Amino acid sequence: MASKTIEELTRLMHQFVQEKGWYADDTKRPQTRRNIATSLMLEASEVLEHFQWGDEASDQTALAGELADVALYLLQLASISEIDLSQAILDKLDENKDRTWDDDTATQPIQFKRYPFTHAQLLKGVRDYLDAPYARIQNIKDIQTLTIQPGLYGLGGQTKIRPILLEILFNNRRYQLALALVEGDKPLIKRQDDLYRHLQQNMPLLMPDHIIGGDKWMVLELFQELLEPQSWQVDHYREAVDNLASLHYRFWNLQIDLKYIQGLWRPFDRDFQRTKKQMLKAMETLSSYDLLQDEHIQLVLTALVEHIGTVRQVLKEAPYTLLHGNYWAGNIASPLDGGRQIVSGWQYCTIGPAMLDLVMFQKQTVCHLVPTMAIDAAIERYRVQLTARQNQRIWTDETWQKQYDMALLWVFGMQWLPWLAAMPEHGYAVNHPMMDREWFIPLSKIVRTYFR
Repeated sequence: MASKTIEELTRLMHQFVQEKGWYADDTKRPQTRRNIATSLMLEASEVLEHFQWGDEASDQTALAGELADVALYLLQLASISEIDLSQAILDKLDENKDRTWDDDTATQPIQFKRYPFTHAQLLKGVRDYLDAPYARIQNIKDIQTLTIQPGLYGLGGQTKIRPILLEILFNNRRYQLALALVEGDKPLIKRQDDLYRHLQQNMPLLMPDHIIGGDKWMVLELFQELLEPQSWQVDHYREAVDNLASLHYRFWNLQIDLKYIQGLWRPFDRDFQRTKKQMLKAMETLSSYDLLQDEHIQLVLTALVEHIGTVRQVLKEAPYTLLHGNYWAGNIASPLDGGRQIVSGWQYCTIGPAMLDLVMFQKQTVCHLVPTMAIDAAIERYRVQLTARQNQRIWTDETWQKQYDMALLWVFGMQWLPWLAAMPEHGYAVNHPMMDREWFIPLSKIVRTYFR
């Protein structure tokens, strides 16, 4: 008898199953993927029985029959799963050409040795991302990009973004895929990875596509052709403020349960003592800086030590929501073609009152940029947008002002002070005029209003 192709054998297999009535709705042998996979494993175990007591099969005819049973179930499982078995075999052989099996650390192409992920991890992520189960990675390399990637801007610089380029073979055509390898401290990466895995589908704003993640790294979509933050126009600020209002509204009062996302920072509850300790440690470092000895600066630092508990209590009276933690233009991708903004840099995502994000947006903007939209107008727009979404008044003017003032104290003490302490004294000296103008002078007025 002439040899048959896989396609011909598959057709004969389906014909046999159909004639037996096993594809009928009322059959006692439902031909489901799970049932076929189970039968495949059972038949494979019967192959093993022929070698239970020796290296040779005693009955070649019986062995051939068992192998045929395995093959038939394999053909059927591939067919009902809509897998081209011939192509899958060829793809696997091609993929294995670059592999070695000398030891556990050498089972991937050599170019992957420079990266924290394995070939198998990235391949699975890329196939899921492209919805291309037979795609193959032919090569990977670092690249330079002229576009400054959002997400680099943290308070302390613990995140590094490494652009990479993949060469992919799919459907006999070659493609290039640019991605961003994000590396950093484990808590910061874990926090972001949890967010991408569990919350991205619930987000009212766009986020980078998440490919894969590990303990201290993750791979995201790479942005190209972006408008630089210093080139933002009024409409870009408006869109950013509207997106922030949408984010806070979606998670207002924690109507979507976030308890299962372990990485989220909770500085008002579980993580308060740890956050306070970081602030006090930063103050100890800064205590010797000559530029910080002025009376109004010492007034602010002393008030933070003595009254941070009061600040915390005032802020805890406000509804909690999901906070980005460092929301401003430096962490937002604004495409040159006018497409929707994409929010990145989620390493400080937090549970807390909405005012903290608003203060961070304001201060990061005025400290690093010359905004084309008056920052007070942006803040007022946020308040109007969130009130409209809630369809009710959220803050009285008095409550708004008090929440804003306490949020200024909190953000400076709990987030900016540790960042300043990480600088050498001469590095701080460069930033002192800005810090005095935007932080110490306004904060000293707040301290005198509430605590003197």
